[in-house]
Amino acid sequence: MKKVAPSDSKNDEKKLRLAPGVDPSPSHGVPSHDKELRLAPGVDPSCVMLSPATEITQSKNGKRENDQTNSRTISRPMKREKHRSGQMPFATLGALSPGAVRVSTCAQPDDDENDNDNDSNVEYHHPVVAEVVDDTMEEKLRSRVSELENRLRMQESPNPHANDELHYDLVGFVGREKETQLLWSRLEALEAESSSPICKELVLVAGYSGVGKSKLADTLEDRVKGVSKHGIFARGKHDLNQRDVPCSGIAQALDHIFRTIGDNDAVTICQSIVSELGSEVKLLKQIVPQLKAILPNQQQVANEAVDDDLGYECGQEKWKYIFRTLTKVLCSHFSPLVLVLDDLQWSDILSLNVIEYIMTDTQNPNPLLIVGCYRSNEVDDSHALSKHIKGLEDKSERLGFEITRVDVSNLQLDAVNQVIMSMLAVNDRDETLDLAEICHRRTLGNPFFLIEFVTMLKRDRLIRFSMESLRWEWDSHIIEEATCSTDNMVDLLLKRMDELPKESQLLLEYASCLGASFDTEIMKIIWERHSGNPFAEAVDMLPNIYEGLEQENFIENRGRNKYAWIHDKVQEAALSLGEATTPSFQFEIGVILSDHLEGNDLDDCLFDVVNLLSKGNVTSRTDYAQLYLQAARKAKNLSAFETAAAYVSRGLEMLPDDRWASHRALTVTLYQLGVEVELAAGHFEGMNRYSECVLGRNDCSMLEKLPIIYAQSHWRYKQVLQQDAIDYTLNALKDIGCSLIPCSALLPLITIRSFHRVVRKGKRATRDFYNTLPILTDEKEKAIIGLLTNLCYAAYLSKNGLLYALASSQAVERTLKYGVSGESGVAFAGLGIAIQTITGDCNTASFFAETGLLLQQRADSKFYASQCIHIACAFSLSSTRPLDSLVPSFLEGYQCGMQSGNSTYALWCLFW
Repeated sequence: MKKVAPSDSKNDEKKLRLAPGVDPSPSHGVPSHDKELRLAPGVDPSCVMLSPATEITQSKNGKRENDQTNSRTISRPMKREKHRSGQMPFATLGALSPGAVRVSTCAQPDDDENDNDNDSNVEYHHPVVAEVVDDTMEEKLRSRVSELENRLRMQESPNPHANDELHYDLVGFVGREKETQLLWSRLEALEAESSSPICKELVLVAGYSGVGKSKLADTLEDRVKGVSKHGIFARGKHDLNQRDVPCSGIAQALDHIFRTIGDNDAVTICQSIVSELGSEVKLLKQIVPQLKAILPNQQQVANEAVDDDLGYECGQEKWKYIFRTLTKVLCSHFSPLVLVLDDLQWSDILSLNVIEYIMTDTQNPNPLLIVGCYRSNEVDDSHALSKHIKGLEDKSERLGFEITRVDVSNLQLDAVNQVIMSMLAVNDRDETLDLAEICHRRTLGNPFFLIEFVTMLKRDRLIRFSMESLRWEWDSHIIEEATCSTDNMVDLLLKRMDELPKESQLLLEYASCLGASFDTEIMKIIWERHSGNPFAEAVDMLPNIYEGLEQENFIENRGRNKYAWIHDKVQEAALSLGEATTPSFQFEIGVILSDHLEGNDLDDCLFDVVNLLSKGNVTSRTDYAQLYLQAARKAKNLSAFETAAAYVSRGLEMLPDDRWASHRALTVTLYQLGVEVELAAGHFEGMNRYSECVLGRNDCSMLEKLPIIYAQSHWRYKQVLQQDAIDYTLNALKDIGCSLIPCSALLPLITIRSFHRVVRKGKRATRDFYNTLPILTDEKEKAIIGLLTNLCYAAYLSKNGLLYALASSQAVERTLKYGVSGESGVAFAGLGIAIQTITGDCNTASFFAETGLLLQQRADSKFYASQCIHIACAFSLSSTRPLDSLVPSFLEGYQCGMQSGNSTYALWCLFW
């Protein structure tokens, strides 16, 4: 029991005593004035704590000295330094024995005027030996002394890492010596064979999740620089939540390159890219954001939007050509070029096609190494990746590239022990062997699971750092009984995340909604505006949070304000943290981004924004409908037709019930785009449903119906429904105001009259006339010429020569009258076939074929250029020119077709 001296009726004062002979606080060598601690009446002395600046001094005779005291204690931090005696402050506190002591504080020069406050003293009595300080105070003093001694001991330890923290940064890439050497040897062999005509290598790194496939591939980054000063390393990652975004991993790798290289190199490379791709650069900029920042204005292509090709015509062939050309340009500037593509098991079909297209490119003679990582347990024989790998293996020997497989398995016991030794900063292998055996059994040697398992052991205090011995301690039997196999790594990560500060948890929740990586500027926008963030005004804490999460091994810094998850499982766990999985939480983040991002910043993360907005149960928001329209157009340009169709559907849901009256233009545009993307995706029911919504309305103008009519006509002749296509197109032309045939009986007469009239008119026109024909801008006339060329195609396949001649001559006549459209060159070349077939006049046929090529160059439509070159050269010019002289034209047609996605006519050009 604590004894309290009788209180004075006047002052109610108490004294603090210690046993004689005890030195509770050696002098610090600092001049001081004794000042006694006075308590207010009624205050329990056991509740009093001494500040670090407080000194306890002892009188020699065990009695209190009779000097003046100050009733106020001045607290100042005590320096961490040894006392003159060579011991830490309070080191000799030891077992308290009876004796009178005084509480005094270091006097400050500026406080002398306050030293005249003299009051009676306060006494306490030790509950066991004598009148001493309270047990709670003694324990706190001892704890503070112990902490100071431990910190000093750690500083003086020969092991600089001897502390109570796990050292993730010391964990090297252990147990992978064989795999690393194999990977490095392929890079060195590639560089050694760089003088050979073809030197390309595909390395496939397979293994379970968490075995270290990505880390193995990343070892090439420094190795590339050692092999060649001109080499470059780039990596990209496919995201499970972005499988509907074509070539996302390849685009990330390319963006990585342009973020890495200097400004001078960037300008030079961009000049080469523009020279090779021309107007297609506009598409490349949509998926490689860094190009928007580094592409100078003078390199912008003036006629970016001139090409009249349609998305459902191009398909994915255009992107295959763009990536092949871009890779060829990069390989010409960097040798070797090393691309690491992670998580191929989540890649889209176009990405696999692009990889195959790049590897089989015999026109690229420069060293190229592609490293593809994938989870072997998620890829069986029926998986698309397996089929592409098999196809590449069949072609590798014939086309001169190598394929190497690297299988990465779990770590053996010795490697597990090395990892634990690194994390605990232990040098003795035998010291951690028993712990390593347990960890190996629990994690099966999976490196990522192993690190999380050891982290869990520390969190649950199953391994502890002893401040006395400066060593980690554990009981193997207790660990065996308290743990089980790590079947669910997400649960382990969640438990660790739950122990983080609230602000760190919030940042993880925000980041989990932004994909495999996130930008710090976007995170700042969310941080400042999210309604559930109590730290919104404390933006300055964000760098510290990033640093803390890096130390916790949750995220990694990718440079240039970019962070990425250390592993997919970490993002998965963060998505399960707090409210991150709730639709309302994700919807609010989408709202914040849509309200505060604009221009390129919004376009770069447009898919993320609209996907987050889709989580909300919101309708009648025209501003969101505009965003969905923008996203659908971008997805269509990327040949992601399924994704574009989903965005169109969502955009229409955002429109109010009176959409046709209040937002007519937006409504019509969404329906028109919906018809195109549904056709491209092969959803004919959806295409017809959208078509009926426009074609069935009497208040829709013909201009509003034209894109849908053209798409319907195109669908019919692509489905080899030739007679149906002919009937539909003739009726559509009649509705537009271009009636070709009043009745079928008059077809021969009408065709002969039209054919001879147009041929005479075309032959009379001079070369200057064709050079000065205006570019057609009238949408109605462009649609009519397009429908007439579709009619030519259907008539040709159905062997209706009269209708073919009539349709081609009408398209030529409208070009002569109104101007040049994208299909005008095709119409002239097609009329050349009719002339040669009907009259046998090869020279006149060649004249119209040459004129078609001239007009095609003026229209600058690469999609139709391939078709025009094939028709003109194969059917007309081949009769008047040597075939050898036509080879450059056929090669140009092939290149234009592949570049624009018109692979059908590109292959016909290649055949000739």
